[in-house]
Amino acid sequence: MKRIIALFCALSLLCCALCACGGGEETSEAESKNVISEEVSDIMSEEPSEPVSETVIPTGDVVFEINGEKTEARLNELPSGSCVRVYSYEYGSVTPQKDGDFVEIEVKNRKISYVGAENERLIIMPDSFVISFCGDAASQAAGLSAGDRVIARSGNVATMPSDYAVIDGALFRITSADTARENRETVLYTPSYGESTRTSGGYEYVIENGEITAFYKSGDTDIPENGHVLSFGSKASRPSDGAKRAELHHSFAGYSVSKLEINAYNAVRQQDFLVIYSGKATTETNPYGYEVQVDKDGKCIGEVYGGNAAIPSGGYVISGHGENETALKEAYSYGARAVLDKTNDTVTITRTPQTEFDKIAEKYAEAKTKLVSMRETFEDIDHAACGALLEKIGSLIEQIEEARDAEEYIRALELCITASDALAELEFRMIPSLAVENRAAWYRSTEKSDSEVRVLLEKARSMNINALYIETFYYGYTIGNSSVPGIGHNPANGNYDALEGFCRLGKEYGIEIHAWVQNFCIGLTQNLAKEPDCLANTLPKEKR
Repeated sequence: MKRIIALFCALSLLCCALCACGGGEETSEAESKNVISEEVSDIMSEEPSEPVSETVIPTGDVVFEINGEKTEARLNELPSGSCVRVYSYEYGSVTPQKDGDFVEIEVKNRKISYVGAENERLIIMPDSFVISFCGDAASQAAGLSAGDRVIARSGNVATMPSDYAVIDGALFRITSADTARENRETVLYTPSYGESTRTSGGYEYVIENGEITAFYKSGDTDIPENGHVLSFGSKASRPSDGAKRAELHHSFAGYSVSKLEINAYNAVRQQDFLVIYSGKATTETNPYGYEVQVDKDGKCIGEVYGGNAAIPSGGYVISGHGENETALKEAYSYGARAVLDKTNDTVTITRTPQTEFDKIAEKYAEAKTKLVSMRETFEDIDHAACGALLEKIGSLIEQIEEARDAEEYIRALELCITASDALAELEFRMIPSLAVENRAAWYRSTEKSDSEVRVLLEKARSMNINALYIETFYYGYTIGNSSVPGIGHNPANGNYDALEGFCRLGKEYGIEIHAWVQNFCIGLTQNLAKEPDCLANTLPKEKR
């Protein structure tokens, strides 16, 4: 947390100058989507914040309007009796201990994102703040729920952007990742997006290992295999052309509450529907949706891209399509809590930082068990590399627990990100190799003799091809000889049984021959008159 506070101190000094630090086109604060003063606080003041000392935590009066009711609070002060306090990340990573009862809410982007249970201390995320209602004031939190607006009437509470880059000491908000970029946006491109940014114009900085290694103004920059490209639109605030250092900061898994409306129970999942399935083995849905498995304790334990998900014993599956598929994906996290309300036909999915801690621990335990099993069954994986990676994850989990015990929750969440990346790598490393390699080509045969087949097989072998997928039946013809009425021999092969020739000679050349066929085509219209015995002419109409 001290590191974050120190960073904020340095950034506060630069707030006034950020719009001018780019070497290109001038941009007003209103035009740019990544100007720092838009994101320093959820409660915006007319003047920039004063520099904050590392040893002095800002305090003061803040007045909120929540659901039409005004609430006065003191900023970053210890509670005393019945009172209301507001805590920003400058205070620390968790709200202070209280003597009596209290209720706390998290506010993000001017809305309540989470309402804590009675006497639940909340972690203070860098991009949000917490309001504590203590003692008799706890009654003011009654009836508040996620989504309620919180309007600041006076005062200032500092927050950080959810995603941002610190470039040569200046902070720039990242508006999105791996999406098309508008001219007022700043987009981060990763290798998963493709080989290049596919942008036009703007200003793009190639980032590798914390260093800016290249700068371009033309767009469509190549994305390094182990790096990123930070792309600024032509009207976005940006760093200078000669910038050298860049740190990328991503949002942590914090608090979120998603309430989804249910359309049906154990019914056909229609377009844009959200359906709850229970009481049978699987959902029996088609593959055009997304499904979340919930166990008997209301815990989200799995996701299925597609359909026909297995239904946990005593639990249920939330199945979404279209708009509800998107909403369900955004709400899901392994270990999140789901509450099904059949009276109001809703399901509410709640995620907290604790969800993230539990997810890492459970995924580690699963990976550990799986690796032991793969050793016992002699699966073909790099056991030494997997073991070292598992040991690294175990060490990270120990560090996470130490950070949590010390109430250094932001540090714990940073470690969770590292552990999650390592678990993802381990998952791929535990995919067993198979002693089979298929170097193949699709092929439509026109050969009319053994000698012509040999020419083709010689060419395939010279290209290191070890399998040919021969189109065996198309346009109602077969390349071999058939006794099935209506199936003619393909004219492209003359009188030669090409299928038999490829199968026989393929063995000689060590090349596998696989047959594939054209479905449903029973002939060509232009051939019907001259081929009265073809399938298209002889097949009864009711079977066509």
